[in-house]
Amino acid sequence: MKIRYFLIIFILIQLFSCQEEFFIDSDKYEEFLVVDGFITNNPGPYKITLSKSSKTDAPQTIPYTGCIVQIIDDIGNTEILSEESPGIYSTVSPGFRGIVGNSYKLSVITNEDKCYETDYQEIKDIIEIDTVYHEQTTFRDSQFPYGLPGLRFYVDTKESIVNENYFLWTMNETYEYDIDHRLAYVEDRFGDYIYSNPRYDTLVTCWASNIVKDIYVGKTENLSAPHILRQPINFVGTNSKRLTKKYSLLVNQYVISQSAYNYWYNIQQMIAKEDFFTSRQPFNVKGNLVNCNNENEIVLGYFSVASISQKRIFADKLFVPFYYSKCLVITDRVAISDWKRNHSSPYYWVQAEDGTNGITYKQCIDCRNEGGQLQKPEFWID
Repeated sequence: MKIRYFLIIFILIQLFSCQEEFFIDSDKYEEFLVVDGFITNNPGPYKITLSKSSKTDAPQTIPYTGCIVQIIDDIGNTEILSEESPGIYSTVSPGFRGIVGNSYKLSVITNEDKCYETDYQEIKDIIEIDTVYHEQTTFRDSQFPYGLPGLRFYVDTKESIVNENYFLWTMNETYEYDIDHRLAYVEDRFGDYIYSNPRYDTLVTCWASNIVKDIYVGKTENLSAPHILRQPINFVGTNSKRLTKKYSLLVNQYVISQSAYNYWYNIQQMIAKEDFFTSRQPFNVKGNLVNCNNENEIVLGYFSVASISQKRIFADKLFVPFYYSKCLVITDRVAISDWKRNHSSPYYWVQAEDGTNGITYKQCIDCRNEGGQLQKPEFWID
């Protein structure tokens, strides 16, 4: 599973790490290898992303191409990955799959003949998700000092036979939403009103899916029982359309090693720091890919090996105030005349919130312009 949105965080953290203090300074920029990838007990294909770090004041994705990438297990099997697109390497054999109890390492040879490897990591026993649930609450920050209404999601794990367990949670969200204002009619260049064509009715509702860009970790170490209850995970606020109709969250629960937990925990703590970009205190977070001939070389990112359990939850719309910007509707006669002088026909008329008709942008009558798609997901429950 890819978690690409951590790449810049990896860069920043490693600039603060190791035996020498590194600070964010674009004038003294040095390029580092960045790795990102998972292998689990779920069927493949598995993908490994290799890239080069970019300047913090000009972030970009720089694929690391032409590498030989292999996943090797502890019983002598080797899977050579294929570069399916620049910097993205994928397993090819349909039968290659992570097995609980087996150990795996990643090997990378770059096009400059530099060698990198991880240690072998074991896929731990699966610990199932017991329950995913949500509660309505408010979230306060500088932007919403009086509280932003929303839903906080929680996860409970099933009890394990092992006392010390380490978890990483990632999530994928999908939500249903509508355009802000239904189309009333279209005005052509002759000033004639053409009542809404049926094809516009198919552009009202969309579904959007995203990776949740947060890290959540937990452990059962020192707990009275080897399971986690009320682990807070994703918060969804009313500052977007996510909760205006129906919302779905797919929770991925990974059982990871203690060293992987330490890595992701430190990443989580660094992201949570409000003064991260202004702090000059070093923060030591070391990944697990190492140069075969120079262990002091800085390599960013992490190759994760884990067992996985998944559970999906649905949440209905909230009947609370929402705080997102809606499409502009022009209802003033003078402003409408100015609009027509500066925009070519046709003109799209909708009903404003006060009940009057006005003109809006063409993109406002097609829900796909907000990032979603018209096709309902197969897993969706109405």
